[in-house]
Amino acid sequence: MTYRARRKIGSLVILGVAVYMVVALSRNLMDFSGSDDRVEEMEGKVADLRAENERLKRMAERVDTQEFEELMIRDKLGLVKPGEMVAILPQEYLKDQEDQQKGEGVGEEVWLPNWQKWWNLFWGK
Repeated sequence: MTYRARRKIGSLVILGVAVYMVVALSRNLMDFSGSDDRVEEMEGKVADLRAENERLKRMAERVDTQEFEELMIRDKLGLVKPGEMVAILPQEYLKDQEDQQKGEGVGEEVWLPNWQKWWNLFWGK
């Protein structure tokens, strides 16, 4: 192999190594440039998780109270205190109330006098 051929091969090797280093460096720079967005995204997630954690702590404190325990017993088991009376409402009435709370049927409600509401409650529409 002549001196000139070895010099060409050496130049090609150096050029190949230089191209590889430029490509690797550009990849690293692109990774670093996108890292700011990822950091901001993760900070947002951390803030959301902290807020959720605080909400769950407040809920846990509320659940540990005697009032909440009594409320759950009364709701889930249907128990009442001595001297209390229980009113049982029709399922249709309860569904109408839920729909109104959700915002469904807004604007459809027609004003009726109280006697007519009671009539509809007991004898239907």
